Amino acid sequence: MNRKEIINRINSAWGVETYLEIGVQTGKNFLKVSAPKKIAVDPEFKIKLKRKIWYFLSYIKSRFFEMTSDDFFTNHAPTIFKEHPLDVAFIDGLHTYEQSFRDFENCFRHLSKNGIIMFHDCNPDSFEAAAPAFSPQDMKEKFPKKETYEWNGDVWKSIVRLRSLHPELEVFTLDCDYGIGVVRRGKPHDMLSYTLEEIDNLTYADLKADRKRFLNLKNAAYLNEFVQTL
Repeated sequence: MNRKEIINRINSAWGVETYLEIGVQTGKNFLKVSAPKKIAVDPEFKIKLKRKIWYFLSYIKSRFFEMTSDDFFTNHAPTIFKEHPLDVAFIDGLHTYEQSFRDFENCFRHLSKNGIIMFHDCNPDSFEAAAPAFSPQDMKEKFPKKETYEWNGDVWKSIVRLRSLHPELEVFTLDCDYGIGVVRRGKPHDMLSYTLEEIDNLTYADLKADRKRFLNLKNAAYLNEFVQTL
């Protein structure tokens, strides 16, 4: 199961109106997500015109913002989400703990009562993939001898932070497509107990040693159970 299938299952089950995706690039995921109103944010879109036209004939209300997510939330989000708050957000921008958590906080500020925020890249499978780099090129420079460069960054720390310091949120991670973190308001089944300082000092070795507990990792089939609660 991939991110597009997960997002569409959730959107369909709930009947969302407004969907936001941070980190769109080629639009491979965004353009195939179904929602009446879709908002794309990326500093540099790389969407081919033919692809955009083909998929967007049915999505007249979709909007594209070629800028950083910080600029979007500062200059556009207050107006866009004033009339109708954000229902579902997918965070797949800069793959760092700091930026992914800031994107979460900004999304949550505009989230509807039953809204859902998802993170991509929450379950890196190697030390290199989990490196807190700032781009794929940055990762290549950090690990010049590595043959492949799957870059997830340290987004996983955002999940640990939410599970440690936010008892008002239900948080889990689906074990597919590099880890899809899912967050919504609700009582968590269990929590972690790390402080901010401890989270800052966590390493990939810590994640690897206790991956399931850190991420509240669920197999992909758990999505069937989750959508029944929407």
